[in-house]
Amino acid sequence: RRDRQPTGAVSEHISKLKRERALNPPTRLGVSLERDANGMVGMASPHNDEDGWMLMLSEAFGNASDATVVVFLEQLFQLTGDIHQPMARPDAALLNAAVNIVKSYQPQNEGQAMLAAQMVAAHVLTMRAAATANSFGPYQLPEIEVRQFTRLARTFAEQTDVMARLKGRKTRQRIDVHYHDNR
Repeated sequence: RRDRQPTGAVSEHISKLKRERALNPPTRLGVSLERDANGMVGMASPHNDEDGWMLMLSEAFGNASDATVVVFLEQLFQLTGDIHQPMARPDAALLNAAVNIVKSYQPQNEGQAMLAAQMVAAHVLTMRAAATANSFGPYQLPEIEVRQFTRLARTFAEQTDVMARLKGRKTRQRIDVHYHDNR
């Protein structure tokens, strides 16, 4: 449950990690991609301090548990890869940008972190749809890519409003214009 606070040795360990991190913070929040003996790409800490790295990721994902952090990282990892080539290396720059964009929303819990991750996914897919549509030339935009781009852009805008409401901020103003022809 969320209302329980760590006690005893766990609380002391967390406090110690936070003090150490405050004195000697890692250079950046990121994820390293490495191949294992079977050729599969996996994620690892880019720092020597793996506990501090997990703490930073936990804070970036709304003080999530280690298990939740791993799930979010796996989902972002899959977003940045090529589903048609499972052995291909995911885009490390995109993965690190995704993690840092989620962090920039400063989620206060796992639900807000989940929404922030969905916003990253909507943005990535929006940009891919735009790039695909653009690859056909400026006057030959395929209807399906344009429609996909429009829906994803609208989804992102709606997600931005939801995030603002969750954080108690004002949302963007919506203006509906109705035209009546009284001829």
